[in-house]
Amino acid sequence: PACLPHLKEGVDGDVFLIESATMEEGKTTVACNLSANLARAGIRTLLMDCDFQRPRVHQMFSLKNDSGLANAIERINRIDLDSGDLSTCSTADLFFIAAVKKRSGALVIKNQIQELAMAVYFQDGRLIHIQCDHSLESNRLGAMLLTGNFITREQLDDALERQSRTRQPLGYILVNAGYLKRNNLRGPLRLQMEEHLQKLFSWRSGQYTFTPKLSALYNSERIGFAEDYLQFIEDLGRIEGSRMIENELVSRICTTTNENLLVMATGTDAVRLQGPLNLTVITKIFNILKQRFDLIIVDSPPLDAMDGSIPLFELVNGVVLVVKAGHLSVKSLNQAIHRISREKIIGAVLNQVKTKKSGYYYQHRN
Repeated sequence: PACLPHLKEGVDGDVFLIESATMEEGKTTVACNLSANLARAGIRTLLMDCDFQRPRVHQMFSLKNDSGLANAIERINRIDLDSGDLSTCSTADLFFIAAVKKRSGALVIKNQIQELAMAVYFQDGRLIHIQCDHSLESNRLGAMLLTGNFITREQLDDALERQSRTRQPLGYILVNAGYLKRNNLRGPLRLQMEEHLQKLFSWRSGQYTFTPKLSALYNSERIGFAEDYLQFIEDLGRIEGSRMIENELVSRICTTTNENLLVMATGTDAVRLQGPLNLTVITKIFNILKQRFDLIIVDSPPLDAMDGSIPLFELVNGVVLVVKAGHLSVKSLNQAIHRISREKIIGAVLNQVKTKKSGYYYQHRN
């Protein structure tokens, strides 16, 4: 096992897929040699084996294949939200799991150090509301509404007193009491939601529990505007990190004789990459690794294997096609190329070319 390189400053690294039309084109050899040469040039490189049918990268580097990408995917897919500790499963992990599994319910996160708890409500994996149990947090929304002259001090005091008795959301109480128009809540609610998210993602310790389907009971009291916080959540996740997923990756990345070259084998579980669940997980894995490597070289299944390599095209920055000289007809090669988006193909390698010993020669024609 190896430690992931430190986070890079600036832009993320790129992911390149090494592809071939069929087997025996020399694709894996090209991927390994390319990765080794890039590493020798000082480029932090990860070579990842995604050819689950015929994995060979580990053999090229004399590594075991008892743990790898397939095991990481399987482990991430098995993680649930029932209960746990933020020291092993960060807030970023929890939001990702809720989204990828399309969970509905209330995720309650408690921070003993700050003596604070928040209930995060999801509907089919989508964040719909965050409720804080601290009166000062509720009053934050009230302070914004007071500053904007949307409500009076007396109205806020009355709403806060009702909230202390009913535990209903402050916005719901203000609207239901006729103190405020619903649309006046849009801006302040978004600001409060973003503040809650920033606080949650900064917590390094605490416990969480998940109660399914509780959000259905809450819908009648929720003031919602169909706001989309996905990009904001992703940005916070990149900053704060996904401890559980990163730990799963760290334990399955192997070092080589070159400190700039690390390898992730396929692993032992037969995991197919087809379907939205696995592709979403792989996208998350790529996004985490791109923050730590300059380049990720992916050895993929050949096109005719039909085991899920095609969807990976959309997740990478470019595709390099390996062609063995004299191995395929022009028709077969063209058919393979047409299965890849032209804008994704960044080059090709003509492999195992037989050259004349006499070298180059020139022919003069009148």
